[in-house]
Amino acid sequence: MKVVMGSDHAGVEYKEKLKELALSMGHQIMDIGTNSSKSADYPDFGEKGALAV
Repeated sequence: MKVVMGSDHAGVEYKEKLKELALSMGHQIMDIGTNSSKSADYPDFGEKGALAV
């Protein structure tokens, strides 16, 4: 299955853990960010995710 994942700065640690799990189960992941703990607005990544699907 193809999965789009994204988060803001507060959820990046959880996103990475979920991404590892999904990859280990054979899923394809499109990671749209963020990849840092620097402050980021979740609507920006929500829009990217919506446009990706």
